[in-house]
Parts: sequence; structure tokens; C-alpha cells
Amino acid sequence: MNGAAPFVCAVTGEVSPKGILLRADDALQQLHIRAGGVPGGVLACPALLSLAQMVLRLRMRLARPV
Repeated sequence: MNGAAPFVCAVTGEVSPKGILLRADDALQQLHIRAGGVPGGVLACPALLSLAQMVLRLRMRLARPV
């Protein structure tokens, strides 16, 4: 590691059971678009999509660094 402090930005959103990004705060929406996603499309960040699918499966809120 280079000793730099990690970048931390909490994001919130809502994803359908099919992985469609239904609602997102500004930071998540920008990340989704920069990752190649489109409005009304599947969440484009694989790590976040995996986390969202885990949340749906477990039916509980989770927070994880990605």
C-alpha cells in the first residue's frame, strides 16, 4: 500500500430482483453511468450488483466496501 487514506463514499439505491437499478443517489447514478450502465438498466458495477443480490436474498440491509 502507498499509505494513502482510502476513498470512502457511501451510496444508496434500490435494485429490483432482476438487477434493474430503480432508484439511486447521485453518486451511485454517476458510477452506474460511468461503468456503462443506462437509465432503467441492470446495475453496471458487478461488485455492487452482487451485493444488491445478496441483500435481496437475505432480506436485510448490508454495507460492504467495494
